[in-house]
Amino acid sequence: MKLSAFLDVAPIIGYSSEIELGGKAFSVGIAGKYINRVRLYDKQTGSETFSLNDAEIIESINLSKLIERFEEDTNYMVMGGIGVDLGILTTVETGLGKGDIGFALHNIGATLSGKKDIFDNNNNITDSESIARTIPVSGVLGVALDTSLPESWGSVSEM
Repeated sequence: MKLSAFLDVAPIIGYSSEIELGGKAFSVGIAGKYINRVRLYDKQTGSETFSLNDAEIIESINLSKLIERFEEDTNYMVMGGIGVDLGILTTVETGLGKGDIGFALHNIGATLSGKKDIFDNNNNITDSESIARTIPVSGVLGVALDTSLPESWGSVSEM
């Protein structure tokens, strides 16, 4: 089994406005964010992926042994950077009901940088590596409908 772990904290501030295109109202927004990522890595090899064999998985049933292993072998690095999110939202009417549809792009231009230290068996730093990572841009399409059963089905209380 391979494990990888990180935690992101990202304060975000944004602005949105309504615009009209072709007689239809759209909400358009932009948000800037600072991404602070803490990532675990093997402090002797620098690998950001941990492998557990069958015996270690069975042994990890005793959670305290798993925690003990990670405390001995693991360090963390802190990376930081900025990114931008863009989004657009509008209302729709469908045969299923009224609702909203929107599209957002996340992490535009987001690059994180930080430093990773490598340690020897005596816990002394033997090497330091500057890290720069680009976060991939992702897109999200969202649809939310206020739906109801067709009237021909009757009400829930009649079923």
